[in-house]
Amino acid sequence: MKNDTPDTDMASRTTQMRPTPHSARRAAEQMSTRRVLVSDRSAPGVARRLVREVAAGLPYAVIERAELAVSELVTNAVRHGSEPGSNIDVVIDRSGEQLAIVVSDRGRVPSHRDDDDAGGYGLDIVREIADDVEVDVGAGWTVRALFTLQPPRRRTDDS
Repeated sequence: MKNDTPDTDMASRTTQMRPTPHSARRAAEQMSTRRVLVSDRSAPGVARRLVREVAAGLPYAVIERAELAVSELVTNAVRHGSEPGSNIDVVIDRSGEQLAIVVSDRGRVPSHRDDDDAGGYGLDIVREIADDVEVDVGAGWTVRALFTLQPPRRRTDDS
């Protein structure tokens, strides 16, 4: 069957389907990935790579803080998760002016930090470096660390 559509019409349709620079930039600003990691020694490194993939192109300071946060959270899940080899759910979401990291596991809730334990500061570190942190303890842990991509506006004497 012969196509009666002139080549110029086909070219214009193809051009209309290409993303505009604005839509391509918007697509780069919105990216999300979810992975289920096995609770083992390799999990923090895998999670850091996920952050680098989703955060590519963001300011280095944001990527560096986000990598540290996901490393601490996944390390906590490995150390305190329910069983070796259990699942750790990691979501990295870049949307608009925010980068969110969500780590969930079925770990037990520690009653207190043991002063003799050399570790136990991971969540405190994440609270210090993230712009916002939410912790949900139910049938395990879910921690959401939020990073703002734009520096906060400076207040002036007029505001």
